[in-house]
Amino acid sequence: MPPLPAGSIKDLTSCTSRFIVAVLLAILPFLSRAEEPINKLNLCSKTRQNVVIQVDSSVVKAVATGDVERVRAALASGTSPNSTNSDGFSLLHTALTENQDAVLDLLLKSGVDVNQPFMGASTLTLARASTRFGPAQRSDEMRLEQLTKAGAVLTDFDEAFNALLQLNLKSNAIGFIDAMMRGDMSRLELFVRATYDINAPFKDGASPLHAAAAFGTPEVIRYLVRCGASVNAKTSRGRSVMWFSKTRPDAAAVLRELGATEKD
Repeated sequence: MPPLPAGSIKDLTSCTSRFIVAVLLAILPFLSRAEEPINKLNLCSKTRQNVVIQVDSSVVKAVATGDVERVRAALASGTSPNSTNSDGFSLLHTALTENQDAVLDLLLKSGVDVNQPFMGASTLTLARASTRFGPAQRSDEMRLEQLTKAGAVLTDFDEAFNALLQLNLKSNAIGFIDAMMRGDMSRLELFVRATYDINAPFKDGASPLHAAAAFGTPEVIRYLVRCGASVNAKTSRGRSVMWFSKTRPDAAAVLRELGATEKD
């Protein structure tokens, strides 16, 4: 093979570099997206966080009242079938909970995401919770079949929550704390899977990490912090996480290592 002209190697290197840069620029958004947690409120959750695509309240009202033509016109004018209110409760969620089958049919034909969760709960769970008794029951069961056929599945949140129901616990909070005290990580992970927001309080603003500071093992504390628990969260009375560990030197040491302060 004859040698390449002197300038050709430089040109080839330059072209290769430009090609590599172009490829990196093309895939960078996807790489960045892949690194983002699907639920920033609970980094250990496998269940998607609600995505808010806010829509005019008149469209939500049209869905709730079964005004199919108003909904059809909104979709035709560019409204996303996945639109929500400010809390992330979507048009689909509204149609299911208000038993509006005609609107549901329209949304399904418009390509709505049948696996939009709400606070961790799946559309199947919302539909089941809205099932009526009597003559309307069969219609509601058909709605569930329709969702399943369209690809709707239970969320990991649902599956964990249903597993906890089988345990017949007096309360989820008591069961959660009991798992912390025992250092039962497999049971604890089940409670975390059934938690949408890892900083959501049990009572009086006391979060799972407040309870772990008082009762949990160092391993439990580290796990909850990895899941996104705030080491400097305060209760509604202003008590810090560190305050709950004041009689537990091992817990206090781990919390300080993880960035907690002693300020109340």
